[in-house]
Amino acid sequence: MDLFNRLGELALGSRLRRLSDQIMQQGSLIYQDRRIDFDPKWFPVFFLLSEEGGLGVTEIAQRLGVSHPGIIKTARELEQKGYLNSLQDREDRRRRVLSLSEHGKALLPALRETWEDIAQCFSQILGAQDHHLLASITEMEHAFAEQTMATRVREWRNQRLLDRIQIVDYRPEWGSYFKAFNYAWIQRYFSVEPIDIEVLEQHEEKIIGEGGAILFARMEEEIVGTCALKWTEPGLYELTKMAVSESVRGQQVGKKLGLAILARAREMGAERVFLESNRKLLPAIRLYHRLGFVEASSGSRAGSEYQRSDIRMEIKLTAAD
Repeated sequence: MDLFNRLGELALGSRLRRLSDQIMQQGSLIYQDRRIDFDPKWFPVFFLLSEEGGLGVTEIAQRLGVSHPGIIKTARELEQKGYLNSLQDREDRRRRVLSLSEHGKALLPALRETWEDIAQCFSQILGAQDHHLLASITEMEHAFAEQTMATRVREWRNQRLLDRIQIVDYRPEWGSYFKAFNYAWIQRYFSVEPIDIEVLEQHEEKIIGEGGAILFARMEEEIVGTCALKWTEPGLYELTKMAVSESVRGQQVGKKLGLAILARAREMGAERVFLESNRKLLPAIRLYHRLGFVEASSGSRAGSEYQRSDIRMEIKLTAAD
């Protein structure tokens, strides 16, 4: 108990599982004491069928909020005990209807009496608590129905990673990072083109000098990514040369750079921002979609300076974005 108390919320699943195991074990002893051949894990299915009659496996799984295979396993065990009938639906031969057998119905009076005693026991325990466990479990179930635990943890992690990343403006001494990250990324997937060399080797003149911007991502004082905003014409900028260090891939650096470069574009008066990419770069395309970019209707290669480009995406900026 000391370890679980120290772990707090982190041990919630383990503590609930242990408590559930204890309840199931004690429930088995209660049924044994009363000479009732019944497994506590059968209770939800058995009770539902006793209240509502014949139901299909899918209906039961949906009503109880459990897996389809789990219901099939329980139904098979109940059928082997002789407590359950499984018959083919007359209207839909693919569907089987489950219902209590005569043997199962005969067991109901003893079971209902036992369930009432168990309910009274739990009522006594819960009534003596400062915080009602059932109410708390219900609230947690509702919370997980709105958003799963896995999704919540994923979002928390992503936000934590985003908070670690600092976006900083261009410094001449960081120009080597801008070139190194981008050359490495291009060479990994494609071939370096003349336009790449021109922009990377003359980035101060071609990007900053012509009204654009270069941003860097920094984590714990280490430069880990970069992205550029290139002026094209009044109100129109290009998001280009986004590259992230291999050591921090999957840690939200690209997302933070993308959000920052769009914010900078708004500050600079951009009405639209476009980018060129390649459809095989699925993680990058997904990122651009999450940032709000959509595929441009003007065509995939129209006016592109890059041979590797086969998709053009754009985003319209407003003050409310």
